[in-house]
Amino acid sequence: MKAYIVTAYRWGYTNAHQYIVGVYNNSERAIKMADEEAEGRGGKYGCEVEDFEGEKRESIYYTPSIYGEEKASHNYRIDMFEKLGHLLYERADGRARYVTNDNFVKWKKIKPAKWIKEAVKKEEEFSTQMNKMMEEIPKKTSNKGLTSGESVL
Repeated sequence: MKAYIVTAYRWGYTNAHQYIVGVYNNSERAIKMADEEAEGRGGKYGCEVEDFEGEKRESIYYTPSIYGEEKASHNYRIDMFEKLGHLLYERADGRARYVTNDNFVKWKKIKPAKWIKEAVKKEEEFSTQMNKMMEEIPKKTSNKGLTSGESVL
């Protein structure tokens, strides 16, 4: 049995936020839903329709985000910045990786620069506060609905 899966990719990147819009048994319906989802999200998401049958998987349609990409793709800049974040965090913790002459990766103790420690500490504090705030939202919205103009934050 054929199935048509519609996936939405934020800004058209396969390694950014993505979600399944729906699974359909009709390609015309899947394409219509991809177009509606992309438009309904204000152009922030590109949507791909894939034809699945058994082990076979084929992209048959793509509607772009506002960037106008021809198909969803991997954004290596996202990978680079995630890796840089890990490197900074490790440096702030006084650790650095290095490759030995026999191609092993080992840890080395280092003295981190003050600005790195301060930047990582600031981000950790921000992250902690955001997590606390997000945990409070269900408490503020449970039992009673919000009144007009009231913020959950």
